[in-house]
Amino acid sequence: MPNMGLIRTKRDGADRARRLAAMATSADERARMLAFADELDAQADALEGVVQGPPPSTVTRVQVQPPPLDDNGEKKKEP
Repeated sequence: MPNMGLIRTKRDGADRARRLAAMATSADERARMLAFADELDAQADALEGVVQGPPPSTVTRVQVQPPPLDDNGEKKKEP
């Protein structure tokens, strides 16, 4: 199971790439940095899916009462 630190690191890297892209002077550099940020976010999303896993299943419990007993501890006969 992936570690939450790895997911956080990828998210932080994506944020950093976006901040750097805002300072890039070349449109090509900016586009590459933003694409890299999107890739890191996609990787983090995929890892979060592994961590979270499928939603838990619902379990319904039914309690069944034993039949009533007579004074001797035997099952009462139906009238």
